Amino acid sequence: MTDAKKLNFRQESAPVGNSGDGGSHPFMLSLRTDPLKQTFTPGEVLHTFKAPTGWKWVDYVGLSYYTENPPMDHYVGLIDTSKLKLSENDTVLTFRYEPHLNTAGQADFDHLVYHLIATAIDGATKGMSSDGYATIGETSSKAPLPVKTTLYGIITS
Repeated sequence: MTDAKKLNFRQESAPVGNSGDGGSHPFMLSLRTDPLKQTFTPGEVLHTFKAPTGWKWVDYVGLSYYTENPPMDHYVGLIDTSKLKLSENDTVLTFRYEPHLNTAGQADFDHLVYHLIATAIDGATKGMSSDGYATIGETSSKAPLPVKTTLYGIITS
């Protein structure tokens, strides 16, 4: 299967932070086929992650595979930072990568988990934001996911 339209992103964790706290907050998003356990080998494709309002990305992307039955993790590593592109005031992160799932003889289980790091922007308005998104593939074959976060209070110096 190589059709990105048959993929689902799922947000595994939603950062909670304070505007301007300067901290690193993890986002975990997982990619899986629909239905689950299908082989997915698209070759190298574009990945686009848009941070929700009030957040910006740090140039860091880690990858791991996960299966629920039996529960098992397999850490892949980090995307080389020279391949990561930040734009729009660091709110859009793009890179090309060759994801694959459920390939015979490989430790690429049911879910490919993307580990991303964001930081809250100084002066951002508190509240929940759900206008971020994650896509894989070119414009015509997106599998979008609304990405959500929560900001508490504004920190001022």
